[in-house]
Amino acid sequence: MAVRAETLPTHEFWIRCKGYFSDTAAHQSSWLSCKNGCIREIRSSPPDGADAIVMEDEPGYLVPLLADTHVHYYMEPWPLDPSNRMTPGAKPLEEEVRDAIGRVQNALAAGVGFLRDMGDPYGINLAVKREFAENGLPAPELLVPGPAMHRPKKYGRYLGVMRETVDDIKQTIDQLVDEQDVDYIKLVTTGIVNFEHSTVRQSPQFTVAELTDLVHYAHQRDRKVAAHCSGVDGLEIAIEAGVDFIEHAYFINDSLLSRLIDKRLVWTPTFVPVYTQYAHKECGWPEETLKNMEQILADHNRMLRKAFDRGAILMAGTDAGCPGVEMGAGLRTELACMAKSGIDPKQLLRIATVTNAEICGARQYTGRIEVGGKASFGIYRQPPWEGIQHLDSLVNVFHEQHQFRGAASAI
Repeated sequence: MAVRAETLPTHEFWIRCKGYFSDTAAHQSSWLSCKNGCIREIRSSPPDGADAIVMEDEPGYLVPLLADTHVHYYMEPWPLDPSNRMTPGAKPLEEEVRDAIGRVQNALAAGVGFLRDMGDPYGINLAVKREFAENGLPAPELLVPGPAMHRPKKYGRYLGVMRETVDDIKQTIDQLVDEQDVDYIKLVTTGIVNFEHSTVRQSPQFTVAELTDLVHYAHQRDRKVAAHCSGVDGLEIAIEAGVDFIEHAYFINDSLLSRLIDKRLVWTPTFVPVYTQYAHKECGWPEETLKNMEQILADHNRMLRKAFDRGAILMAGTDAGCPGVEMGAGLRTELACMAKSGIDPKQLLRIATVTNAEICGARQYTGRIEVGGKASFGIYRQPPWEGIQHLDSLVNVFHEQHQFRGAASAI
């Protein structure tokens, strides 16, 4: 069930806070003037006049709404036990769209103002974006690719559609751009991680020549390309082909990281799906496999730290919809996983706000709290820039002309 939004007054009101974060800077206690969904003024002293309306009696700490760059609107993450999970997309389309809309609204209530979908085979992400646009419901900014594309007898059927040849994929790219105006193109270039053997299932789905051709074609259509990709062999191909967004990249090594950095490609590490499988014993993995998963996560963190120190372009995304990974709460867990690499909380917040917005080409979402900008932020009991775990202290969400009170406890 979606958390209900309250409509804010149209007249000017003030919010006082103990501090706020924007870009990489933490600011001291402040007063924010808001009207018609925008921030009109930020000042260090109380507003003039006894009749000023103050919305927050108990001041907290403000952080811009966060951005998750890798989600699946249509996937229900619960229950965690795979034997009890319904096949994604098994309900009638209208019901699937309604459920997905509820998940997106809950993500907003959980402090997320930007969601980039990573593909579904039924066009649900397209329908969700269209529904929000047509009905004017409060929502995060949404970017969608339509369906991802994978090759015959290869991984990807829950992410999109099968296409046999490069020409078939080009034809689908044309259809998605011309008929659906998708925001970018998603390709499935490898299989998934095999936890038992610490490797990737299946061989890569494209040659360097094929993938290079597709990236070039998508760029001609003014669309960037995101690739589901893990494993040395698949990463060699994706990086050489110049794929814009490398999603996951498990088992990346120093040489591949150097090439990714040199080409200014973007890496979204997506820790939380693997971490969830590792941390929840009800998933049923044997002890030896859990040791493998622990090592996979440790290696991923080690490479993340190297990437950060060497100036790689990093984004924060969760693969929400995977078992146990919700839109909203999943991003808090993802950032907590990334924090284990030793990256400063302020830098992680910047990645999850401004960086995600700029790299994805967000149109409305900026990830900033600033005069003239949207009044879109979460209010926290503790300052997340002093410890990323304080993202769990969310109490209220403001998004333009709507408010979600006590939203964190409802998610």
